[in-house]
Amino acid sequence: MLANYLEQINPDGDFPDVLGSPTIATHGSNLAEQVTPERKQQVYCGVDPQQPDAVPTHLCIAANHHPGLTPEVTLDIDSVGGFVKSLAVAQQGIRWYLTQMPVSDLQSSLHLNPILVQYLDSDGRAHQDISMYLLFPRLYRDNQQSSRLLDQHFKQWMDDILLPIINRCHSGDLVQHYPSSFDHSRLNATARGVEMRSQRVDPVAREQRLFYFLPPEALATVWEQILEVIQRPGYHHFQDLQILIEGKNLKTLTKANTFLDLIEGFHQHWQRVIDESYLSDPFFYDIGKETCLPATFDHPESQPYTLLWRRCCLDAYSQWIHSQQPSDTPRAHQQFYPMSLLQDTGSMTLETRRTSPQRKAGLFYSQFYASVKEIFTAGNTYPFTNSGMETLALDPKLRKTWQTVGGGLSHNPIALNRAYLATKQRCYAALQGSM
Repeated sequence: MLANYLEQINPDGDFPDVLGSPTIATHGSNLAEQVTPERKQQVYCGVDPQQPDAVPTHLCIAANHHPGLTPEVTLDIDSVGGFVKSLAVAQQGIRWYLTQMPVSDLQSSLHLNPILVQYLDSDGRAHQDISMYLLFPRLYRDNQQSSRLLDQHFKQWMDDILLPIINRCHSGDLVQHYPSSFDHSRLNATARGVEMRSQRVDPVAREQRLFYFLPPEALATVWEQILEVIQRPGYHHFQDLQILIEGKNLKTLTKANTFLDLIEGFHQHWQRVIDESYLSDPFFYDIGKETCLPATFDHPESQPYTLLWRRCCLDAYSQWIHSQQPSDTPRAHQQFYPMSLLQDTGSMTLETRRTSPQRKAGLFYSQFYASVKEIFTAGNTYPFTNSGMETLALDPKLRKTWQTVGGGLSHNPIALNRAYLATKQRCYAALQGSM
Protein backbone atom coordinates (compact mmCIF):
# COMPACT_ATOMS: atom_id res chain seq x y z
CA MET A 1 0.00 0.00 0.00
CA LEU A 2 1.04 3.61 -0.48
CA ALA A 3 1.61 4.28 3.23
CA ASN A 4 3.95 1.29 3.55
CA TYR A 5 5.86 2.34 0.45
CA LEU A 6 6.38 5.85 1.81
CA GLU A 7 7.64 4.44 5.10
CA GLN A 8 9.95 2.10 3.21
CA ILE A 9 11.66 4.76 1.11
CA ASN A 10 11.69 7.20 4.07
CA PRO A 11 12.03 10.50 2.17
CA ASP A 12 12.51 12.45 5.41
CA GLY A 13 15.98 13.45 6.48
CA ASP A 14 18.10 13.45 3.36
CA PHE A 15 15.90 15.82 1.34
CA PRO A 16 16.31 19.55 2.14
CA ASP A 17 13.24 21.18 3.68
CA VAL A 18 12.74 23.85 1.03
CA LEU A 19 9.09 24.49 1.86
CA GLY A 20 9.71 25.16 5.54
CA SER A 21 12.57 27.57 4.93
CA PRO A 22 11.56 31.24 5.42
CA THR A 23 14.06 32.40 2.79
CA ILE A 24 14.67 31.76 -0.88
CA ALA A 25 17.54 29.43 -1.71
CA THR A 26 20.67 30.95 -3.20
CA HIS A 27 23.09 29.51 -5.72
CA GLY A 28 25.45 28.77 -2.85
CA SER A 29 22.85 26.58 -1.15
CA ASN A 30 23.65 23.89 -3.73
CA LEU A 31 20.36 22.06 -3.14
CA ALA A 32 20.74 19.92 -6.25
CA GLU A 33 23.86 18.22 -4.88
CA GLN A 34 22.40 17.44 -1.46
CA VAL A 35 20.51 14.43 -2.83
CA THR A 36 22.12 11.84 -5.09
CA PRO A 37 20.58 11.01 -8.49
CA GLU A 38 19.98 7.43 -7.31
CA ARG A 39 18.02 8.65 -4.31
CA LYS A 40 15.90 10.94 -6.49
CA GLN A 41 15.10 8.04 -8.81
CA GLN A 42 14.05 5.93 -5.86
CA VAL A 43 11.70 8.53 -4.39
CA TYR A 44 10.21 9.97 -7.57
CA CYS A 45 10.32 7.00 -9.96
CA GLY A 46 10.30 3.92 -7.72
CA VAL A 47 13.66 2.68 -9.03
CA ASP A 48 15.55 0.69 -6.39
CA PRO A 49 19.22 1.84 -6.35
CA GLN A 50 20.24 -1.72 -5.44
CA GLN A 51 18.44 -3.07 -8.53
CA PRO A 52 18.54 -0.28 -11.14
CA ASP A 53 17.56 -2.63 -13.99
CA ALA A 54 14.50 -4.03 -12.22
CA VAL A 55 10.95 -2.95 -13.03
CA PRO A 56 10.07 0.20 -11.02
CA THR A 57 7.73 -0.18 -8.08
CA HIS A 58 4.08 -0.11 -9.14
CA LEU A 59 1.40 0.98 -6.72
CA CYS A 60 -1.77 -0.91 -7.58
CA ILE A 61 -4.66 1.29 -6.55
CA ALA A 62 -7.16 -1.56 -6.97
CA ALA A 63 -5.26 -3.77 -4.51
CA ASN A 64 -4.49 -0.99 -2.07
CA HIS A 65 -5.70 -1.09 1.51
CA HIS A 66 -9.32 -0.13 2.11
CA PRO A 67 -10.09 1.23 5.59
CA GLY A 68 -12.76 -0.57 7.56
CA LEU A 69 -14.83 2.60 7.90
CA THR A 70 -18.17 3.46 6.35
CA PRO A 71 -17.92 6.59 4.18
CA GLU A 72 -20.30 9.46 4.74
CA VAL A 73 -22.02 10.95 1.68
CA THR A 74 -23.30 14.53 1.65
CA LEU A 75 -24.84 16.71 -1.04
CA ASP A 76 -24.56 20.46 -1.52
CA ILE A 77 -25.10 23.32 -3.93
CA ASP A 78 -21.69 24.93 -4.22
CA SER A 79 -22.66 27.80 -6.49
CA VAL A 80 -25.50 29.25 -8.53
CA GLY A 81 -25.54 31.71 -11.39
CA GLY A 82 -27.43 33.11 -14.33
CA PHE A 83 -29.00 36.17 -15.89
CA VAL A 84 -31.99 38.00 -14.44
CA LYS A 85 -34.52 40.44 -15.88
CA SER A 86 -34.56 43.20 -13.29
CA LEU A 87 -32.87 44.58 -10.19
CA ALA A 88 -36.13 43.73 -8.44
CA VAL A 89 -34.88 40.14 -8.23
CA ALA A 90 -33.30 41.22 -4.91
CA GLN A 91 -36.25 40.85 -2.57
CA GLN A 92 -34.41 42.20 0.47
CA GLY A 93 -32.70 45.08 -1.31
CA ILE A 94 -29.16 45.68 -2.51
CA ARG A 95 -25.96 46.49 -0.70
CA TRP A 96 -24.57 48.99 -3.19
CA TYR A 97 -20.84 49.66 -3.62
CA LEU A 98 -20.24 52.86 -5.58
CA THR A 99 -16.62 52.12 -6.51
CA GLN A 100 -15.46 49.29 -8.73
CA MET A 101 -13.95 46.19 -7.21
CA PRO A 102 -10.12 46.15 -7.37
CA VAL A 103 -10.23 42.44 -8.27
CA SER A 104 -13.33 40.72 -9.60
CA ASP A 105 -14.19 37.21 -8.44
CA LEU A 106 -15.59 36.56 -11.92
CA GLN A 107 -12.95 35.26 -14.32
CA SER A 108 -14.42 37.05 -17.31
CA SER A 109 -13.45 39.48 -20.03
CA LEU A 110 -16.65 41.51 -19.56
CA HIS A 111 -16.68 44.87 -17.80
CA LEU A 112 -18.47 44.51 -14.53
CA ASN A 113 -20.02 46.93 -12.08
CA PRO A 114 -20.56 44.83 -8.94
CA ILE A 115 -23.50 45.12 -6.58
CA LEU A 116 -23.96 42.76 -3.64
CA VAL A 117 -27.41 41.42 -2.82
CA GLN A 118 -28.16 41.30 0.88
CA TYR A 119 -30.62 39.12 2.74
CA LEU A 120 -31.46 38.55 6.39
CA ASP A 121 -31.75 35.17 8.05
CA SER A 122 -34.26 34.25 10.75
CA ASP A 123 -32.04 35.90 13.37
CA GLY A 124 -31.87 39.16 11.45
CA ARG A 125 -28.22 38.75 10.46
CA ALA A 126 -27.13 40.06 7.07
CA HIS A 127 -25.61 37.72 4.49
CA GLN A 128 -23.74 38.57 1.31
CA ASP A 129 -23.55 35.20 -0.40
CA ILE A 130 -25.22 36.40 -3.61
CA SER A 131 -23.50 38.95 -5.85
CA MET A 132 -25.03 40.95 -8.67
CA TYR A 133 -23.11 42.29 -11.66
CA LEU A 134 -24.10 44.71 -14.37
CA LEU A 135 -22.56 43.62 -17.67
CA PHE A 136 -21.74 46.13 -20.42
CA PRO A 137 -20.95 44.04 -23.53
CA ARG A 138 -20.47 47.08 -25.77
CA LEU A 139 -17.66 48.38 -23.56
CA TYR A 140 -15.48 45.38 -24.22
CA ARG A 141 -11.94 46.35 -25.29
CA ASP A 142 -9.48 44.26 -27.27
CA ASN A 143 -6.44 43.15 -25.26
CA GLN A 144 -7.87 44.51 -22.04
CA GLN A 145 -6.02 43.54 -18.88
CA SER A 146 -8.77 44.30 -16.38
CA SER A 147 -12.50 43.74 -16.01
CA ARG A 148 -12.95 47.30 -14.74
CA LEU A 149 -14.70 49.99 -16.74
CA LEU A 150 -12.56 52.86 -17.92
CA ASP A 151 -12.94 55.81 -15.55
CA GLN A 152 -14.49 57.96 -18.27
CA HIS A 153 -17.23 55.39 -18.89
CA PHE A 154 -17.81 54.66 -15.22
CA LYS A 155 -18.04 58.39 -14.49
CA GLN A 156 -20.62 58.84 -17.25
CA TRP A 157 -22.57 55.84 -16.00
CA MET A 158 -22.65 57.17 -12.45
CA ASP A 159 -23.17 60.90 -13.09
CA ASP A 160 -25.50 60.79 -16.10
CA ILE A 161 -27.50 57.61 -15.54
CA LEU A 162 -27.40 55.74 -12.24
CA LEU A 163 -27.20 58.50 -9.61
CA PRO A 164 -29.88 60.75 -11.20
CA ILE A 165 -32.27 57.79 -11.45
CA ILE A 166 -31.64 56.71 -7.86
CA ASN A 167 -32.22 60.28 -6.71
CA ARG A 168 -35.54 60.45 -8.56
CA CYS A 169 -36.78 57.09 -7.27
CA HIS A 170 -36.05 57.61 -3.57
CA SER A 171 -37.10 60.11 -0.96
CA GLY A 172 -34.84 62.86 0.28
CA ASP A 173 -34.20 61.21 3.63
CA LEU A 174 -32.40 58.39 1.75
CA VAL A 175 -30.77 60.41 -1.02
CA GLN A 176 -29.10 62.75 1.45
CA HIS A 177 -26.90 59.85 2.58
CA TYR A 178 -25.72 58.89 -0.92
CA PRO A 179 -22.67 60.50 -2.57
CA SER A 180 -23.61 63.14 -5.11
CA SER A 181 -21.26 62.17 -7.96
CA PHE A 182 -18.60 59.80 -9.23
CA ASP A 183 -15.83 62.07 -7.95
CA HIS A 184 -17.54 62.40 -4.57
CA SER A 185 -17.76 58.62 -4.12
CA ARG A 186 -14.20 58.05 -5.41
CA LEU A 187 -12.67 60.58 -3.02
CA ASN A 188 -14.75 59.28 -0.13
CA ALA A 189 -13.32 55.82 -0.76
CA THR A 190 -9.72 57.05 -0.56
CA ALA A 191 -10.23 59.48 2.34
CA ARG A 192 -9.02 57.15 5.08
CA GLY A 193 -6.04 55.91 3.06
CA VAL A 194 -4.85 59.41 2.09
CA GLU A 195 -6.10 62.07 4.46
CA MET A 196 -5.15 60.25 7.67
CA ARG A 197 -1.56 59.47 6.63
CA SER A 198 1.34 61.36 8.19
CA GLN A 199 4.30 59.16 7.22
CA ARG A 200 4.23 56.53 4.47
CA VAL A 201 2.71 57.33 1.08
CA ASP A 202 1.34 54.51 -1.08
CA PRO A 203 1.92 54.65 -4.86
CA VAL A 204 -1.81 53.99 -5.33
CA ALA A 205 -4.27 55.28 -2.77
CA ARG A 206 -5.98 52.55 -0.78
CA GLU A 207 -9.72 52.41 -1.28
CA GLN A 208 -12.21 51.76 1.49
CA ARG A 209 -15.14 49.64 0.34
CA LEU A 210 -17.95 52.00 1.34
CA PHE A 211 -21.47 50.78 0.65
CA TYR A 212 -25.03 52.04 0.80
CA PHE A 213 -28.33 50.22 0.98
CA LEU A 214 -30.94 50.39 -1.78
CA PRO A 215 -34.36 49.27 -0.47
CA PRO A 216 -36.27 46.77 -2.59
CA GLU A 217 -39.43 48.84 -3.16
CA ALA A 218 -37.97 51.04 -5.92
CA LEU A 219 -35.65 48.55 -7.65
CA ALA A 220 -38.10 47.67 -10.43
CA THR A 221 -38.61 51.36 -11.26
CA VAL A 222 -34.87 52.05 -11.15
CA TRP A 223 -34.21 49.29 -13.68
CA GLU A 224 -37.01 50.41 -16.00
CA GLN A 225 -35.65 53.95 -16.05
CA ILE A 226 -32.10 52.72 -16.69
CA LEU A 227 -33.28 50.79 -19.74
CA GLU A 228 -35.10 53.88 -20.99
CA VAL A 229 -32.19 56.29 -20.51
CA ILE A 230 -29.55 54.15 -22.25
CA GLN A 231 -31.63 54.28 -25.45
CA ARG A 232 -31.04 58.03 -25.69
CA PRO A 233 -28.35 59.54 -27.95
CA GLY A 234 -24.89 59.53 -26.39
CA TYR A 235 -25.47 56.42 -24.31
CA HIS A 236 -25.45 53.74 -27.02
CA HIS A 237 -22.34 52.09 -25.51
CA PHE A 238 -24.37 51.21 -22.40
CA GLN A 239 -27.03 49.39 -24.41
CA ASP A 240 -27.49 45.60 -24.23
CA LEU A 241 -26.95 45.96 -20.49
CA GLN A 242 -27.50 42.70 -18.63
CA ILE A 243 -27.72 41.62 -15.00
CA LEU A 244 -25.85 38.56 -13.81
CA ILE A 245 -26.22 37.14 -10.32
CA GLU A 246 -24.04 34.46 -8.83
CA GLY A 247 -23.55 32.85 -5.48
CA LYS A 248 -20.27 31.10 -4.71
CA ASN A 249 -18.83 29.07 -1.85
CA LEU A 250 -22.27 27.96 -0.66
CA LYS A 251 -21.08 24.41 0.03
CA THR A 252 -20.93 24.62 3.82
CA LEU A 253 -24.20 26.58 3.93
CA THR A 254 -26.25 24.07 1.94
CA LYS A 255 -24.88 20.65 2.96
CA ALA A 256 -27.48 17.91 3.45
CA ASN A 257 -27.64 14.12 3.65
CA THR A 258 -30.37 13.66 1.03
CA PHE A 259 -31.27 15.44 -2.18
CA LEU A 260 -34.70 16.35 -0.80
CA ASP A 261 -33.18 17.93 2.31
CA LEU A 262 -30.70 19.76 0.08
CA ILE A 263 -33.40 21.34 -2.07
CA GLU A 264 -35.57 22.26 0.90
CA GLY A 265 -32.68 23.81 2.82
CA PHE A 266 -31.40 25.70 -0.20
CA HIS A 267 -34.82 27.15 -0.99
CA GLN A 268 -35.15 28.44 2.56
CA HIS A 269 -32.15 30.68 1.90
CA TRP A 270 -32.64 31.29 -1.83
CA GLN A 271 -36.31 32.24 -1.90
CA ARG A 272 -35.83 34.65 0.98
CA VAL A 273 -33.43 36.75 -1.07
CA ILE A 274 -34.32 36.04 -4.71
CA ASP A 275 -37.61 36.59 -6.54
CA GLU A 276 -37.48 33.65 -8.95
CA SER A 277 -40.02 35.23 -11.31
CA TYR A 278 -37.18 37.46 -12.57
CA LEU A 279 -34.76 34.61 -13.36
CA SER A 280 -33.94 34.01 -17.02
CA ASP A 281 -33.61 30.57 -18.57
CA PRO A 282 -31.30 28.80 -18.34
CA PHE A 283 -30.23 29.31 -14.73
CA PHE A 284 -27.38 27.17 -13.42
CA TYR A 285 -26.82 25.25 -10.20
CA ASP A 286 -23.53 23.59 -9.29
CA ILE A 287 -24.55 20.47 -7.37
CA GLY A 288 -21.85 18.68 -5.42
CA LYS A 289 -21.60 15.23 -3.87
CA GLU A 290 -18.88 14.48 -1.33
CA THR A 291 -17.76 11.13 0.03
CA CYS A 292 -15.71 11.40 3.21
CA LEU A 293 -14.60 9.08 5.96
CA PRO A 294 -15.79 9.88 9.49
CA ALA A 295 -13.69 12.47 11.30
CA THR A 296 -11.15 11.10 13.78
CA PHE A 297 -10.38 14.27 15.74
CA ASP A 298 -11.71 12.73 18.98
CA HIS A 299 -9.31 9.79 18.66
CA PRO A 300 -5.72 11.04 18.25
CA GLU A 301 -4.46 7.48 17.91
CA SER A 302 -6.64 6.86 14.85
CA GLN A 303 -4.93 6.80 11.49
CA PRO A 304 -6.09 9.57 9.12
CA TYR A 305 -7.16 8.67 5.60
CA THR A 306 -7.52 10.48 2.30
CA LEU A 307 -9.88 9.28 -0.42
CA LEU A 308 -8.64 9.62 -4.01
CA TRP A 309 -10.36 9.00 -7.34
CA ARG A 310 -9.25 5.94 -9.28
CA ARG A 311 -8.51 6.64 -12.90
CA CYS A 312 -10.49 3.63 -14.12
CA CYS A 313 -13.61 4.96 -12.38
CA LEU A 314 -13.18 8.39 -13.95
CA ASP A 315 -12.71 6.82 -17.37
CA ALA A 316 -15.85 4.74 -16.82
CA TYR A 317 -17.86 7.90 -16.16
CA SER A 318 -16.50 9.46 -19.34
CA GLN A 319 -17.43 6.36 -21.33
CA TRP A 320 -20.92 6.40 -19.85
CA ILE A 321 -21.42 10.05 -20.84
CA HIS A 322 -20.27 9.30 -24.38
CA SER A 323 -22.54 6.24 -24.64
CA GLN A 324 -25.59 8.45 -24.10
CA GLN A 325 -25.11 10.30 -27.39
CA PRO A 326 -24.97 9.30 -31.08
CA SER A 327 -21.78 7.51 -32.10
CA ASP A 328 -20.82 10.18 -34.65
CA THR A 329 -21.00 12.96 -32.04
CA PRO A 330 -17.66 14.40 -30.81
CA ARG A 331 -16.68 13.24 -27.35
CA ALA A 332 -16.94 15.53 -24.37
CA HIS A 333 -13.79 17.50 -23.62
CA GLN A 334 -11.98 15.58 -20.88
CA GLN A 335 -8.91 16.56 -18.85
CA PHE A 336 -7.17 14.27 -16.35
CA TYR A 337 -4.86 15.61 -13.63
CA PRO A 338 -2.56 13.03 -11.95
CA MET A 339 -2.27 13.18 -8.18
CA SER A 340 1.12 13.23 -6.43
CA LEU A 341 3.06 11.67 -9.33
CA LEU A 342 0.76 8.62 -9.32
CA GLN A 343 -0.45 7.18 -12.61
CA ASP A 344 -3.75 5.61 -11.58
CA THR A 345 -5.29 8.27 -9.37
CA GLY A 346 -6.08 11.93 -9.84
CA SER A 347 -8.79 14.43 -10.74
CA MET A 348 -10.82 14.96 -13.89
CA THR A 349 -12.92 17.64 -15.53
CA LEU A 350 -15.40 16.90 -18.31
CA GLU A 351 -17.23 19.51 -20.38
CA THR A 352 -20.08 18.41 -22.61
CA ARG A 353 -20.25 19.62 -26.20
CA ARG A 354 -22.70 22.36 -27.15
CA THR A 355 -24.70 19.99 -29.37
CA SER A 356 -24.69 17.02 -27.00
CA PRO A 357 -27.92 15.69 -25.45
CA GLN A 358 -26.37 16.19 -21.99
CA ARG A 359 -25.86 19.90 -22.68
CA LYS A 360 -29.43 20.23 -23.94
CA ALA A 361 -30.66 18.48 -20.79
CA GLY A 362 -28.74 20.92 -18.59
CA LEU A 363 -25.43 19.15 -17.82
CA PHE A 364 -22.61 21.48 -18.83
CA TYR A 365 -19.67 20.44 -16.69
CA SER A 366 -18.56 17.64 -14.38
CA GLN A 367 -15.63 17.84 -12.01
CA PHE A 368 -14.11 15.08 -9.89
CA TYR A 369 -11.42 15.92 -7.37
CA ALA A 370 -10.13 14.87 -3.98
CA SER A 371 -10.89 17.25 -1.14
CA VAL A 372 -7.21 17.14 -0.18
CA LYS A 373 -6.80 20.00 -2.66
CA GLU A 374 -8.49 22.26 -0.11
CA ILE A 375 -5.23 22.22 1.83
CA PHE A 376 -3.41 24.09 -0.92
CA THR A 377 -6.15 25.99 -2.75
CA ALA A 378 -6.99 29.55 -1.73
CA GLY A 379 -10.10 30.36 -3.75
CA ASN A 380 -8.89 29.98 -7.33
CA THR A 381 -5.25 30.56 -6.42
CA TYR A 382 -3.04 27.48 -6.65
CA PRO A 383 0.54 27.24 -5.33
CA PHE A 384 3.41 28.30 -7.59
CA THR A 385 1.25 29.10 -10.61
CA ASN A 386 2.64 32.62 -10.97
CA SER A 387 4.21 32.40 -14.42
CA GLY A 388 6.81 35.02 -13.54
CA MET A 389 8.40 32.97 -10.76
CA GLU A 390 10.68 31.17 -13.19
CA THR A 391 12.64 34.40 -13.68
CA LEU A 392 13.80 34.10 -10.06
CA ALA A 393 16.11 31.31 -11.24
CA LEU A 394 17.95 33.65 -13.60
CA ASP A 395 21.47 34.67 -12.74
CA PRO A 396 21.36 38.23 -11.32
CA LYS A 397 24.02 39.33 -13.81
CA LEU A 398 21.96 38.01 -16.72
CA ARG A 399 18.87 39.73 -15.37
CA LYS A 400 20.78 43.00 -15.08
CA THR A 401 22.06 42.61 -18.65
CA TRP A 402 18.56 42.07 -19.99
CA GLN A 403 17.36 45.07 -18.06
CA THR A 404 20.10 47.23 -19.56
CA VAL A 405 19.56 46.03 -23.13
CA GLY A 406 15.78 45.86 -23.08
CA GLY A 407 15.17 48.87 -20.89
CA GLY A 408 13.38 46.91 -18.20
CA LEU A 409 11.89 43.58 -17.12
CA SER A 410 8.28 42.54 -17.39
CA HIS A 411 8.45 41.25 -13.81
CA ASN A 412 9.56 42.91 -10.60
CA PRO A 413 12.07 40.61 -8.82
CA ILE A 414 11.12 42.01 -5.41
CA ALA A 415 7.42 41.30 -6.01
CA LEU A 416 8.18 37.80 -7.32
CA ASN A 417 10.44 37.04 -4.37
CA ARG A 418 7.66 38.08 -2.01
CA ALA A 419 5.12 36.00 -3.95
CA TYR A 420 7.35 32.92 -3.85
CA LEU A 421 7.99 33.18 -0.11
CA ALA A 422 4.30 33.82 0.61
CA THR A 423 3.34 30.72 -1.37
CA LYS A 424 5.84 28.59 0.53
CA GLN A 425 4.66 29.96 3.86
CA ARG A 426 1.00 29.26 3.04
CA CYS A 427 1.65 25.68 1.91
CA TYR A 428 3.88 24.93 4.88
CA ALA A 429 1.33 26.29 7.36
CA ALA A 430 -1.44 24.28 5.67
CA LEU A 431 0.54 21.04 5.84
CA GLN A 432 1.65 21.56 9.43
CA GLY A 433 -1.86 22.39 10.58
CA SER A 434 -3.33 19.36 8.79
CA MET A 435 -1.07 16.79 10.43
